[in-house]
Amino acid sequence: MKRPLAIIASILTISVVYFIYTSIRHQVVGTELQITFLGSQKHNDKDLKSEYSINELEWFILHDTDHVKNWVEFGYVVPKVDFKNHYLIMSKYKILKLYQKPGCDECTGVPNGVAIFDKETSDKDSYYFYLMPKVMLSQGVG
Repeated sequence: MKRPLAIIASILTISVVYFIYTSIRHQVVGTELQITFLGSQKHNDKDLKSEYSINELEWFILHDTDHVKNWVEFGYVVPKVDFKNHYLIMSKYKILKLYQKPGCDECTGVPNGVAIFDKETSDKDSYYFYLMPKVMLSQGVG
């Protein structure tokens, strides 16, 4: 009697582990994009008072110099980047990894991006910059 119970317990354990694995795996399925940390900036009075804030989104992609000019006008300090070769990520938190999910978002027509954050060691008074490959992504939920 113990042997059939052990077999059933083993099958149930394997099934639960497989279910958890596939659930987690589907959340971050996609191509990992190589990003390079550029630095961080402390918030200032002007950017904190701006109606456009990094606090409204966890991260977003700056794709050209006009886009950067807008954020500078809002009070943010943004590093200079050659947009011919890279895009720039501005993030509320430190980013550990960035993924490009397969397929396209129906609304934007480009793949969703998924950022994995390091919220525990991120400074709430700072925002962070990363270089990323020149790939169009929708800023999916991180």
